[in-house]
Amino acid sequence: MLGTIIGDIIGSAYEFSGYKGTAFSPLFHPKSRFTDDTICTVGVAQALLDNADPATTLIAWCDRYAENGGWGRAFAQWFTASKPEPYGSWGNGGAMRVSPVGFLATSEEAVITMSDAVTNITHNHPEAVASAQAVALAVFWARQGVRAEDIAARLAERYGYPLHLTPDDIRPGYKRTERASDSVPQAISCALHAVSYEDAIRNAVSLGGDSDTIAAIAGGIAEAMFGIPDEIKTEAWTYLPADIREVVTRFYEEVPPITRPRPALSPELLQAFKETLYTVHHKPPYSMQIGVRCEPLRALMATSHHRHAAFITAWNPFSQPLTAKENATRQAALVRDVDSLGLAYIEGIGQHPSNNWPGEHSLLVLGIDEAAAKTLAATYGQHAFVWATSDAVPVLVTHDAY
Repeated sequence: MLGTIIGDIIGSAYEFSGYKGTAFSPLFHPKSRFTDDTICTVGVAQALLDNADPATTLIAWCDRYAENGGWGRAFAQWFTASKPEPYGSWGNGGAMRVSPVGFLATSEEAVITMSDAVTNITHNHPEAVASAQAVALAVFWARQGVRAEDIAARLAERYGYPLHLTPDDIRPGYKRTERASDSVPQAISCALHAVSYEDAIRNAVSLGGDSDTIAAIAGGIAEAMFGIPDEIKTEAWTYLPADIREVVTRFYEEVPPITRPRPALSPELLQAFKETLYTVHHKPPYSMQIGVRCEPLRALMATSHHRHAAFITAWNPFSQPLTAKENATRQAALVRDVDSLGLAYIEGIGQHPSNNWPGEHSLLVLGIDEAAAKTLAATYGQHAFVWATSDAVPVLVTHDAY
């Protein structure tokens, strides 16, 4: 749920701008704010928590924040009407507020029943109903640990959504629309092709469309997939008034976070990491080995006045091979994250000298502290990364340390 709210806040600054990029900074723009997407999501959450009538609860929240703006004309007429009735909308408003269903439901059947109950009060067009179901199912499945590619396959089979398309595929020709069938699949793709929560939000904004709603939808799914970094949660919390905070707090008391065990690091794989050559594409290039003093690294750290460095990749999370395109997308996101930390890096590659595992493009990040390196490794699903201090003797830090 908070993932939806944060997506709304971040995306709000780019609404109607047509912005098509992922490298915007800061993450929370000075013009960022919560919009109708947040208010409606909170209304749905409270209705589910209280087992209350969703229309009555949603209207109460919309009335309370009527001056907040951002309402679609038909929706505003609905919540201000004396006898509000569903109005056949094919828009994306049902999908953007539905994420609480995916967190609270205990079965796929319950997902569909609950999603329809909170959607049909306004968006009772088949396209809108289907899109809300799809988002709620994606959240539910992600919480169960279903892989992104399997979520995409299930939704494609059930709803015909082209979820094989990546944000890079969608972005060039995409135009803003609020139609569910032309915006919700795109939002889902932004999450399913992401490598982290933040990456999903950046993907969503980068389409240049209905940015707050697409980011809200992607954010709810990405929260279930990746969780939300504490620093992003903390920043977002400052945007929310007390009544919204109260519902969010209650929500997470009802829905505790899911923690999933990491894949095991086998003795054979650990040995392979220790034998790998970690080559830095400096001038001239040089290779590092675990436990062996590296004179070129020592000289580099001395001349650049850095006391720490990490050699890290985003490729092949937990040693599960991905396509070249998927790995390139992940590596580009890692570069953005390192850039956002204001750190210098040199590209490199990790390659075992004798096995058939393809070399993995990597970064030697200079000046990074160990905690930040562990965060990056965890974010990108790495079994291990290489760590070095000023003695220039590389050591392997495995995921049991982070």
